[in-house]
Amino acid sequence: MDQFEAFGNHFDIFSWSVFDANSYVLTEEREALIFDAVDSDEMMSLLRDRNIETVTVFLTHEHFDHISGLERLRRNFACRVTASAECSERIQSPKTNLSSVGDALISMQTHSEIAKVISPFAAADADRTFDSDDAFLWHGHTIQCRPLFGHSPGSAGYILDGNMLFSGDELLAIPTVTRFPGGSTQKYWKEDVPWLQSIERDIALVFPGHGQPGAMAEMLKVNVMPEKFRRLER
Repeated sequence: MDQFEAFGNHFDIFSWSVFDANSYVLTEEREALIFDAVDSDEMMSLLRDRNIETVTVFLTHEHFDHISGLERLRRNFACRVTASAECSERIQSPKTNLSSVGDALISMQTHSEIAKVISPFAAADADRTFDSDDAFLWHGHTIQCRPLFGHSPGSAGYILDGNMLFSGDELLAIPTVTRFPGGSTQKYWKEDVPWLQSIERDIALVFPGHGQPGAMAEMLKVNVMPEKFRRLER
């Protein structure tokens, strides 16, 4: 578990033991706000220690490493899940949440052989969905939602209180992967990146799906537009 202070907020950061996908947790009284739901014993212990009764989850996208602990949260707490409409649909199938090929994908990402540890699984649909820009309130905090498309069809970005972006795998400290099933390099460069650039001045911190929070400019810098898309812009 890591901890992070930002703009008067205390975030607890948990990583899945199988792979370094992040959950970001903010607690108020007996409620918790969680961006992505990894399977973490430490996170469950913290929620119990703080006497959390209600959990509100926002999913950045449908991939198995970001929803590995979702049903566990639902079994243990009053849990309300928000996701893009496409994400809500795709978490319900091992094929589209990629858990059916989870071991192979992790081996590819880590460049190492691993024992079989991931069984195909599905999650129930979200309680609230959106298919265009939307906004929600939680304990006086504003969460702006934006569907994104490059990394996966169900991706979304969430802006907390106008200055913190929870980007999932759409923006990391490494180049964004758009080659997974349903991902789109063209949509990433033609739709997602222009939106990310348009909010760059407002966003003080990015909380990515993998790695540590950091500056948006630095994360955008590692993504270089392929030549074929640069030619289209001329």
